[in-house]
Amino acid sequence: MYYKKFRLLLLIILLFSTQSFSQSGLYISPGIQVSYSNQLSVSYQLSTGIIGDGYSLIPAITVGQRYYFGKNTPPNMKRFNYIDVQISAVYVGAGVGQIWNNQYGSFRKYKVYGGAFALLSYDRINFNNDLNGNNHYGLFGVLPIPG
Repeated sequence: MYYKKFRLLLLIILLFSTQSFSQSGLYISPGIQVSYSNQLSVSYQLSTGIIGDGYSLIPAITVGQRYYFGKNTPPNMKRFNYIDVQISAVYVGAGVGQIWNNQYGSFRKYKVYGGAFALLSYDRINFNNDLNGNNHYGLFGVLPIPG
């Protein structure tokens, strides 16, 4: 189900960015994030998007994994996969996506961020439990690499 959505979103981004794609191109950006809700979590991710000449908005798709490090966190709630669709404007951005694992389920994920290579972030995930908090405040680093 998530792969169908991923392919559809990528197609939409490419269709609406045809001019900028031919002038500037794709980029990939590995990243790592450390965040805190009521416990520490670490995420690694890979983003791809399109940087266009004359366009101030940069669309991107991000996939990654998040690990939670709470001492009372059950094993089935320690690792989650996620996918986000994001839009950035110079030094700020926002995204929406899904975070899930096979044992615990799937949850909507909202994110806002700001910065250059080191970014402050806020993620809202409604886990509906006491172990994984809903508000995640973090810092992450990215390295955009033109394609």
